[in-house]
Amino acid sequence: MVVRDVKTHWNYTHAMICRGLLLRESIDTWVFNVPALRGVGLSVGDWKLLSDVGKFLEVR
Repeated sequence: MVVRDVKTHWNYTHAMICRGLLLRESIDTWVFNVPALRGVGLSVGDWKLLSDVGKFLEVR
């Protein structure tokens, strides 16, 4: 277990964004197929923003 000195580390956020982008098609399909989730679906612009934030958080 990683010892965390703050509640959120950028690398955890980066990992979650990368996983979401990897699973984008499945997430979009799941949200579309569950009527109760349709209001929380991400737009094309939302996915683009996540991609940009993920690139910004990458270790170079």
